[in-house]
Amino acid sequence: MEDSNVTKTRQIIASNRYLSLATCRSNEVWVAPVAYVVDADYNFYFCSAIDSIHIQHLKSNLRVAFAIFDSTLSSDDADGVQILALAGQVEDADLSRVMDLYWKLLFPDPQARAKWALPAEHFRGDSIQRFFQLSPIEIYKLDTTLIEVDRRVQINLKDLKRKPVSAILSNG
Repeated sequence: MEDSNVTKTRQIIASNRYLSLATCRSNEVWVAPVAYVVDADYNFYFCSAIDSIHIQHLKSNLRVAFAIFDSTLSSDDADGVQILALAGQVEDADLSRVMDLYWKLLFPDPQARAKWALPAEHFRGDSIQRFFQLSPIEIYKLDTTLIEVDRRVQINLKDLKRKPVSAILSNG
């Protein structure tokens, strides 16, 4: 039987669309909310302007941290994941695949997708926007078995990958 923390981690990642991305450069720190999608290997993707503070930070420090949680839940039901990752720009060779995933998962309704989806040229050359990838190094989740104190447990990425997010999304 699978660890309930692993199952819940998958559910949290699959059921949310925004993460809080923390970056730093020297003594400057920043947190930015970004819309994300995740692939079967639990790589996270987002789109951002190259002149934004968090992307400027990536030029000197690829190590980032981010949190995913549902802020609408009550304190009794609150849960979330914290992830340490390496960030980087999506290479041109992978751009079509990532864009396809991004538009389909972030905008499942074809009409909404048609309104928001942009062509690949919008993310190349002189364009101000790019797609970025976050590759997890460590994943933590609140240990909800301990009610009297906040503690987190580390989630093994290999355990998480045994069931891809797409399976969670299609089965509810």
